[in-house]
Amino acid sequence: MKVILYSMLPVLFAAVFLGCGTDGSDSKSYDVSVYSIAPVLRAVVKDASGQLAIQKDMRHNRYTFSQKIVWPVTATTDGKESYIDVDFDGMKSASDIALTSTLYSNSSSVSELTTALLRLAHINTTTLDFNRTQYDTALREMVHRYSLPSQFILNATPVTSSNKRLAMLNDALFQARQHNDYNMSNFAEVDAYFNIAETFYNRYLDTMNASDAAKYYESLVVLELIDAKKLQPLVNNATPFIPPYLNRDYNATIIHVNNTNQLSLSYNRSQNLAYWDIAYDAGMSRAYVAAGNDGFDLIDTSMPTQRLGNYEQNVSGFGIGITYFDRFDNRCIVVASLENEVLFYEAPYYNFDEIVYSGHFASGVTGARAYDVLYASTNAHNRELLLIAEGSAGLQILDIGDFSCQGLEDVNGSYAFNASSVGVETYGVAISNNRKIIYIADGSGGVKSVDISGALPQLLDTISLQHGSKAYQVHLAPNSSELYVSTDTGIEIFSSDDTGVLVYRGYYATEGSRANALGETVKVDRSRNAKALFVADITGGLKIIDVSESRHPRLCGVAYFKSGDIAQRSAVRDVKLDESIGGVTALLIANDANGLIKIDDARTLLFEHCKGLLD
Repeated sequence: MKVILYSMLPVLFAAVFLGCGTDGSDSKSYDVSVYSIAPVLRAVVKDASGQLAIQKDMRHNRYTFSQKIVWPVTATTDGKESYIDVDFDGMKSASDIALTSTLYSNSSSVSELTTALLRLAHINTTTLDFNRTQYDTALREMVHRYSLPSQFILNATPVTSSNKRLAMLNDALFQARQHNDYNMSNFAEVDAYFNIAETFYNRYLDTMNASDAAKYYESLVVLELIDAKKLQPLVNNATPFIPPYLNRDYNATIIHVNNTNQLSLSYNRSQNLAYWDIAYDAGMSRAYVAAGNDGFDLIDTSMPTQRLGNYEQNVSGFGIGITYFDRFDNRCIVVASLENEVLFYEAPYYNFDEIVYSGHFASGVTGARAYDVLYASTNAHNRELLLIAEGSAGLQILDIGDFSCQGLEDVNGSYAFNASSVGVETYGVAISNNRKIIYIADGSGGVKSVDISGALPQLLDTISLQHGSKAYQVHLAPNSSELYVSTDTGIEIFSSDDTGVLVYRGYYATEGSRANALGETVKVDRSRNAKALFVADITGGLKIIDVSESRHPRLCGVAYFKSGDIAQRSAVRDVKLDESIGGVTALLIANDANGLIKIDDARTLLFEHCKGLLD
């Protein structure tokens, strides 16, 4: 077992080992409680002499020894019936998870905290000897670092004590072990998980009492671990318990193909490669949806039971990004396709649904892949540009001012507005409200601002990410100076002005899948009142974040969509807002299992203490 003691601990004295026959911190008790991420039931609980404890009430996690306890105590699985009671109902159900690791304690509570202490004290898992000096030092550090009384750490559980900090630390240790082969390594690692838990409690659970908050957060943690395939439910093909706040009733319309109009065979259901990106016309009557292997779909949002058409060319590619714009007497649809292709389509005004493929553009740069595409008309030189995020080829800027939709097939590298590519690892692009500056999410290069008002693009500013390692998408809301950048760990918020200077503002950690080779990453859209950020958090569902104070974003609403398969959520990959009718915010959501989802009123997703967020 790898154990790295943190640098701030004092130099340890000579090892003093506590033998099996020595009493622990609670030598008078014949009872212990066993608690992991939730109460542990039907475990095998032994003391250091081999004495077995009995769980007299199978619905509660209290275990009783008949003789005086010889410390330390272990709690292990029996290989069949032992489980962690995630839904706190005292019964074994599909929502619960198997106990797969051994918990240790030298006190009356057997928990993640007591296990961590003995791990840091180099416990011998066979003889149960451990280093008492290291144990005491680790306990003092835990008390100091997390502001918890030692008796809480040794003899209480998050629910029985109603202490939020205890619950936060317990959950942080549980997650740290899941991410580190079930070994406690160091406090620096635990701190990262503790900070996430602390943010959740302090900002999102402020209206709940402490014991409810502990259960509320732990259920969320377990769901996330199941989605990340870190844990498996006890019963296959069963949906895990979902806390009430994740299971709201809301007015949602599923916009997807029906049984008589299925997606083509290239639609890869096994990999959930369905809807990835949404573009729409001015009235949101038509939605153009990038559909992965299936090219893109055309959907009339007033006809939820079927799509109007599917468009897939016999060219190498994968529809991951899409943009729409009006041009002369036509409508233009441009699809970013991963295999270094940008595909052009046109639809005449006299028949919006008659879409024709007209050609494609390839940068010619080896290894380039198109991840995002954006149409931009500028205030400078009356230019009309096509901005293409091409990964290792950087940002391609094409001047398309002289082309109709049909003529776009003739666009090639000679029409590039930039003499050399901007960016080194570009995944996303946005244009400022003054239409003179563009912003790019440049992977490991952070975020860049570029002036496009001159004869050639000019780099104005670059800012590094504060939390993530790569920037994947960038969103700038209308009439706003704030940028929302999707990274490999969450959403980072920056501000910028007419000079293009970038300033860091805040951060929100997301929980869904991270970006991968297919460009899967979190996407956002913001409400007109500048208070609510809607986050397509992949397997983390749809989140509504209060960003009225950008330095302190907080969760205000959530919706998850089931895949109808094993306990797993389907991925939410894009969200677009429609605020054109009566001040109500409607949503279009690109979702794997259900295709395109329409939610008529986003207010139905808000938590009670956030009901005024969209007013």
